[in-house]
Parts: sequence; structure tokens; C-alpha cells
Amino acid sequence: MEVILLERIAGLGGLGDRVDVKPGYARNYLVPQGKALSATQRNVARFEERRAELERQAEDEVVRARRRSEDLAALDLVITRRAGGEGRLFGSVGIIDVAEAATQAGVEVRRNEIRMPDGPIRQTGRHEVSIRVHPDVEAAVRVAVVPMGGSIEDLDRPSDEAEEFDEFDEAAEADEADEADEPGEAEGPGGGEAPGESPADGSGPTGADTGEETGG
Repeated sequence: MEVILLERIAGLGGLGDRVDVKPGYARNYLVPQGKALSATQRNVARFEERRAELERQAEDEVVRARRRSEDLAALDLVITRRAGGEGRLFGSVGIIDVAEAATQAGVEVRRNEIRMPDGPIRQTGRHEVSIRVHPDVEAAVRVAVVPMGGSIEDLDRPSDEAEEFDEFDEAAEADEADEADEPGEAEGPGGGEAPGESPADGSGPTGADTGEETGG
């Protein structure tokens, strides 16, 4: 089905372009949403009469989209989630979460504008999420995912703690090396007393036990 586009649509074309689309797509989405008209002779004439007006509207939409992208780029969204070891989330942060956080921060964002090609966020830390506010305008929004009970400052601590642990490990290894160099007590074979020593309780072999004659 051939239609005339009334606005720029990604993957299809720009204002005034005549394109072929599936009938269902045209009847169920493009035409009802005011994004296109069926390319009949009458509609083509109507479009040409309104072309200048529609072009001005399209330019205004781009200007508004750029302003909104600047507002989004200025945001620092903070989303709190439960997290386990190494910052792995119990759950995830997805499109709905980002849209709600941005809207609550004062810039309305629709779910279908958010682009997360790698899927939901599953790790604490600082992330960037792309938002397509217009077919020709995108914004990058900063999103900090913070562990529950923590703060955004916690996201910068793991690297510092890792350095502290490295220093601790080095000190521990040095202590172990010093202990290994210290001389230990002499021991006989098998960990017993050194040769020539007899038990202190006097229970060692006597002359009678060895067959020696005693004087007297």
C-alpha cells in the first residue's frame, strides 16, 4: 500500500515521501496516528496544499527535540536496587525504570524512546542509556545504579578498597617471608628428640635393659 509520509519516520523516509508499506501497518498505525495518508490523488493534492505548513511544523519538532535532548543530557539519574556480591543486582533496571526516573526528574520520557540494545542493567555502577527523542535526535542519559542502603559515593569505593587489599596482601606476604627465614628448634628424625637425648622422666633404657653388667 502506498502512503504519503506526513513526518520523518526512521527506516521509512521523510516528510512528503511516498513509500510502500504493508496495508496493516498503514491502516493500524501510520494513518490513525496522523503520520501518513494513503497516496490517493485527492490526498496528494491536499498534502501539496499543506506542504509548507507541515514543513514548518517538522522544523519546530526538531527544535523542541533538541531542547529536550539537552535537558536529558543534563540529568544524573539515580536508581536504587538490592545488590549482592560484586554489585550484581537482584533483578534489573529496564526501560520502565529509566522512563519513570527521568519523568520524576522533570523530563518526560516515553518507553518507546529508550534504547537498551544490550538489555536491562544488571550491575551497580554508572551507565549511559540512549533516548531517541526524534528520528534525527538522540540523547545520552547518565544512570547511576546504587545498592540499597548505599549512596552514589559508594560506586567509587571498590577501586579504593581493592588497592587497600593489595597493600594488605603485600604486607602479609612480607611477614610470612620473614617468619620462614627465622631458625626453628632442632628436631630429630620424624619430629622426635634430637639424637643422644633421653626423656626427662627417666624412663629411658637402663643398663639392665641393654644387657650391660653393673659394677658393684
